[in-house]
Amino acid sequence: MDLLRLFAALMVFFYHASAERLNGQWLSGIGSFGHDAVIVFFVLSGFVIAYITNQRSSDISSFIKSRLARLYSVAIPALLFTVVADNVGIYLTPDIYLAPYYQDSYPLARFVHNLFFINELWFTSWRAFSNGPFWSLSYEFFTMLYLPLPFI
Repeated sequence: MDLLRLFAALMVFFYHASAERLNGQWLSGIGSFGHDAVIVFFVLSGFVIAYITNQRSSDISSFIKSRLARLYSVAIPALLFTVVADNVGIYLTPDIYLAPYYQDSYPLARFVHNLFFINELWFTSWRAFSNGPFWSLSYEFFTMLYLPLPFI
């Protein structure tokens, strides 16, 4: 199951990296199964989270602490890397950052919304600068609120 999850994660990576603006289309064929890989990755991740909850978490407090540690171990480096990479990218190839996928208005508010996983709530969207895939972490965070039901 871990190998399949790794394969799905790599396919998702290639899907996102296959954007013409990033590589001049040399990865376009590899990334064609990206949406399917996203679904496989999320389904398998759900099983992994359920297994960990069932095997390791003795109470809701330990579950939440463990879940937040896993989320923030990805979120903080991803946000910091995005800010640094975008600043370097803007310097090297500013034309790429003129596209609508890049959002940089209110940078501090944008960073904070993403840091606290409130970047995709109701009718608001605070994209993490050029990091489009980051949106999924807010969904993973809020699914945490539904998983502890066995503890009640």
